[in-house]
Amino acid sequence: MRRWRIYTPRHAPAATLERNLTFALKNEAIELAILKRLFLAVREEIAELVKQTPIGLYTRRIWFLYKWLLGSELNLPTADKISYVDAVDTELQFANSGQNSIRHRVRNNLPGTSDFWPLVFKMSCQALAELLPPPCGTGLSAGAETPACAGFSPFGLPSLTEAATRRMPPSRVLVKGLGQGSW
Repeated sequence: MRRWRIYTPRHAPAATLERNLTFALKNEAIELAILKRLFLAVREEIAELVKQTPIGLYTRRIWFLYKWLLGSELNLPTADKISYVDAVDTELQFANSGQNSIRHRVRNNLPGTSDFWPLVFKMSCQALAELLPPPCGTGLSAGAETPACAGFSPFGLPSLTEAATRRMPPSRVLVKGLGQGSW
């Protein structure tokens, strides 16, 4: 069974860039291709957003992701001496151990580079089995929550890719599958 999070109207963020980005970073996995296109469209607004709340947890992540994706620094002072926050939510996506970005006070645990980001979304074996055509999905344990599902061989991976592109909306396939920096 898939787990859905349903937000009522009272959870809706205010109609501002800051509130919508904060809501997305707080409740969803990072979608770097979408963020990159957004950052290209609203460069000045991002700088103003960070100036307003320079030590905010989500603001610092937005600031760091802006620099990491676009390769250009905002003309802002280094963040105060506060605790570091991970760039990637490790409950939703796989990440590496990371290096600290002193300027942003963010731990860069993003896999890959700013030109290619192989973000892998965590899912249960049951959710993975629903994506696969039989007989590939039939041998998976329905209750397992491990990322490396038992019964998978390298020969099953093309089936996974084919099943994912056939059953997922095209935008999700592009974001999850390609993640190339030239968008």
